[in-house]
Amino acid sequence: MTVVAVTPGSVADVSHRLGHLVEDRTTMAQWWVELVAGLDELAARMMEEGHALWHSMRAQLTADAPHMSAQLRRIDVEEEALQGQVWAVRVLAGDSVGDPERAAGVATAVRELLHRLRRHEERTNRVLVDAYVIDLGGD
Repeated sequence: MTVVAVTPGSVADVSHRLGHLVEDRTTMAQWWVELVAGLDELAARMMEEGHALWHSMRAQLTADAPHMSAQLRRIDVEEEALQGQVWAVRVLAGDSVGDPERAAGVATAVRELLHRLRRHEERTNRVLVDAYVIDLGGD
């Protein structure tokens, strides 16, 4: 099983920074700038990591554990939906920039996105464990 380290700028790192950012809105103008930039970076990292890592792993999983094809398709569908949600939240943030009354709604949308992203990562990790540790006995 391949272990992937979290590197600065990875999806996990960007998600972590966004999580802290939505809880700390001390300087409103800077908050909007950092939030929009973080969402842009998250979208780019998801595309990059999704194409580079998941798709190569998916090909190997398909070969090693073909009985898991339904779970792999579900992850693919979730990945696409998450990318769509990132862009929707980014558009919401862009449309709301500078409006203190809309900041709470944007922060909630970011929190929901991050929660959904964590759940997706957990499901993906579970599929990897099921395929390589449980089904194949750790090979």
